[in-house]
Amino acid sequence: MSIHGQYYDGQTAVSHAIQIELDNQGMLHAYPDVMPPMAITTVKISSRIGNIPRTLTFPSGAVFETDDHDTLDRWLTHHQLKKGVLHKLESSMQYVMGAVIFMALFVAWTAFYGIPMLSSVAANALPAQLSIAIGDGVLETMDERFFSATALDEQLQQKLTAQFMQLLPDPENKGDIKYTLEFRKGGLIGANAFALPNGTVVLTDELVALADHHEEIYSVLLHEVGHVEHRHSLRQVISHSGLAILTVLITGDINSAGALVLAMPNILMSSAYSRDIEWEADTYALEHMAAKGIPFSRFADFMEKLEANVFGDEAEQSKDCSDIMFDKPSNEDGNSTVDQDLDGVQPACDSADKDEDVIDIGFFDYISSHPPTEERIARFRDFVTD
Repeated sequence: MSIHGQYYDGQTAVSHAIQIELDNQGMLHAYPDVMPPMAITTVKISSRIGNIPRTLTFPSGAVFETDDHDTLDRWLTHHQLKKGVLHKLESSMQYVMGAVIFMALFVAWTAFYGIPMLSSVAANALPAQLSIAIGDGVLETMDERFFSATALDEQLQQKLTAQFMQLLPDPENKGDIKYTLEFRKGGLIGANAFALPNGTVVLTDELVALADHHEEIYSVLLHEVGHVEHRHSLRQVISHSGLAILTVLITGDINSAGALVLAMPNILMSSAYSRDIEWEADTYALEHMAAKGIPFSRFADFMEKLEANVFGDEAEQSKDCSDIMFDKPSNEDGNSTVDQDLDGVQPACDSADKDEDVIDIGFFDYISSHPPTEERIARFRDFVTD
């Protein structure tokens, strides 16, 4: 039995087309005679992997390359030599299917559990300077792309800011975090609040306008402080970076991974955190609302209005100022139930911004996995009745 291929002497890059023959005693002979006869047992033969050319490496360092896989396999079988673990695995459908299932489960576990766990550890280990840099950069990007200056009354801003400072953890428990409260006109974002890794919490005018009581806003602020205290936004950044790396490792598609990295501002801005993260922030809000004497019903009431507002926006998209249109509730006597300085607060209209960044806004929901709103509301209602 003989095979044809290219011979490299290991001294130069020049190849020679030769034929190698195997006799019944297991000796290899080269034609033309570029090497002495030698036993096949002294030769290292590479495993068969698809149609990749295989190599025979000789003791002298010379290499013979061939794509005659079948003849090589017959040689190995005839002389009872091992074909290699990789070839055995590749040749068995059971092994192949097992490997596919294992990889699918491993990737799923890594994406849903491994990366989040690692991101939690990493977020708490990273220096505060990194959180500050990320927060500053993301807020600047969002101001350029989505937000405009707030239209809220200066006195109202001062009152909300002063109360926000009263809601914060004790100074000795804040570490390196320097909290600030920012107000922005949300435009397409609508009624929203979000926290950045550096301790900046942003409230949109539309969210303030949606509230009927200051304590509703305070409950939302406590929820956002919970995100900062548990480093949720930084964990999200690390998680999505990990997913980007995983995408490259699996698909080799750098563009797909790059899209995740470039979407970082949207990721931070979206309230679509994972279920566990959102639940953890709710827990923080519940604990500190009790300590501050804020009724749990405030958060539940606001969640209901926020949900109704979201569905209301879909029906009002053809109107100017349709982001947040609502009527302030009244009691049985017909008197307004809102805080006096919140009465009359309306979201500013800016129809010129309606068409810009529509695609970006739609992207916010691509990682949406909020706990169902009804479940979260019920949780706060249950605390009311305890």
